[in-house]
Formats: sequence, C-alpha cells, structure tokens
Amino acid sequence: MKNKILLFLFLWLVTAGSAFAGDQWALDTYGRVRSTVEFNNNKVGGEKLAWYDMTTDAFFGLKAKQELADDWSSTGTIEFDLQSADSSIYPQYMYVTIENPTLDVKIGRQGSSGTTFGGEYFENIDNHLSTGESVGTGDFFKAHLKEADFTFVTGRHSKSDGNSPTSPKFDESVLAFYYNGTVADTYPMAFSFSNIHEAPSKSRAAVALDAVHGEERYMAYSFNFGLPVSDMMLSFNYDNLIQKHVSNDLTPDRRDSTTVIAYDMPTPSVEEGAGLSFVLSDRKRSDGTLNPTKYTGYDLGFLYPYKGTNMFVAYSSNRTVDTDESTDDTRVLYGAGLAFHFGK
Repeated sequence: MKNKILLFLFLWLVTAGSAFAGDQWALDTYGRVRSTVEFNNNKVGGEKLAWYDMTTDAFFGLKAKQELADDWSSTGTIEFDLQSADSSIYPQYMYVTIENPTLDVKIGRQGSSGTTFGGEYFENIDNHLSTGESVGTGDFFKAHLKEADFTFVTGRHSKSDGNSPTSPKFDESVLAFYYNGTVADTYPMAFSFSNIHEAPSKSRAAVALDAVHGEERYMAYSFNFGLPVSDMMLSFNYDNLIQKHVSNDLTPDRRDSTTVIAYDMPTPSVEEGAGLSFVLSDRKRSDGTLNPTKYTGYDLGFLYPYKGTNMFVAYSSNRTVDTDESTDDTRVLYGAGLAFHFGK
C-alpha cells in the first residue's frame, strides 16, 4: 500500500509539474535507466562460490525552480530510486535550495559532499573504496560558498541499526567541512573533515525490547588531488576514520586508513566520451587486535557512449586478509551493461 501511495505521488508530481510550469517557476527532470549482467566468483572461508545475476534499476529526479528578487532563486528537489526486483519506489533525497551567485543553501534529506577522484568510466560494476564520505545521507543543513569551493554541513536525525521495529535506535549529530576545487585552474584538489556523534535515542529509551546503541564518536579527514597528464588523469585519495566507543571501555577503538589511486584515460579515437578507468584500493583497519585487517583490490572499467546510451564492461577483484581470524577471502565481480542517462 505504501509503494502505491508513493507511486501515485510520484506520477502526480510529474503530471502537475508539466501542466502548471510557466513563467513563475521552471521544471526540470533528469534520471537514469540501467540494466546489468554480473558474474561473481568468490572464495569465502575456504569455500568457492560462483553465480551470475541480472539487475535493473532506475533513478528519477524532479526539480522545480523559482526566480526571486536580487539574483536569488529557490528550488525544490525530489529524487527517487526505483528497484525492479521488489517493485519499489521511494524518495531518496528531498531538499529545498535557496541560492544566489555566491551562496547555495540546501536544507533537507541529502547526501554529504565527500568525493573520491577517479573512476570516471565506471557505471556500477566496481568495488573500489571511497573517501571523504563518512557522513553519508541524512537530514542536513548544507551551505556552499561557490567562489571559495567550500561547503559546511551540519544536522541531527534519528537512525536505526536495522529494519526491525525493535532495532536499536540512535540520534546522530553531524558537523563537517569540505573543499572541492581546482588549484591554478589545472589541478583538482579536495579535502574534508567530519565529526559524528551517535547516542541512544531519547524517544526509544522506554522501549524494553530495544537493544542499546552505545554512545560513539567518529572523526574523519580526507585529502584528494589529481594530476592531469595530457588528456589523462592520475588521482590520489587518502582517508582516515577513527571510531571511539565512549560508553563502552571494553570495545576497542577502530581506525580505518584508506588509499585509492586511480587512472582515467579517455579514448576519443574510439568514440567521443569513451574511456578506460583503472583503480587500486587499499585499506588497513586497526581494531585492537594484534594485526590489522587488510583490504586490497583493483577495478578495471571501459565505457562506450553511443547515441545517448552508455555501454560498459568492468572487472573487479578484492582480497580481505585478517591474520588474527585466519581469514583470506577473495571476491571477483565482472560483467557488462547498458545505461541511459537523461537531463543533467
């Protein structure tokens, strides 16, 4: 019933926007439809597992903009994920934007401003790691200074450890700063800092069935830069995340150190917009044990645009080694697909 209501709202927004868009406000739509066949060949716990699967997903965005006085404008944005596997449709992001030529303010449910350079020619077949994205999605106030390429993010919202009604609930507070710009009009550069505080939700404190989500703090910083060589780009990304269990002295703190190196090479001789991406990922997780858990992997992807449709193939391999747990797992993912993007 919930999906039917959301579908009705979704169709009504599209129909109403098309019918009433005029001089007062402008309507933009954008999205993506994508279908992929994926092959998996894993070795987990000494057991070999292999299978393939076909997946289809879509994304749709609706943006209504109105011009205000003194170079100001306001925009309402709703973005939907559509998953064919369970016939679901639900809003992913919903936020209001107020902006002028120097300032952009967004309020509502949205993603953080973290970034990882590289991987320009991947669609969705890859397992390479990300940096600067510890904040994730939530209800935020985000202010972007356009000329300085600087973004401030803060917010507080309730989250859950699972989908069950009795899953532990907690309140999350976020404070983050981001820079994403270009040095000397040539070298892309980004850095971020974020501080996240999680505490048991006051609204769920009286529910006896709830497990307890302890008080935790996360501090993270990242640094990214790109080195253009002719039309190619070599990118370096580094991220450091520290998790502290404030209310539990028995649980050791955790530190994740992540490095991602990417190489993107356009191939205009094949087709304008085509290209090849190669990404190396490395992560070390220290969690109080004698040896850190190590993640290493690489991803290779090729994208070929043809008359509005992206055709792509990719190969991804990663390995997880934990000497303390005698773990040595390998996961291989490869496949091909088609994606059609429209709008922005």
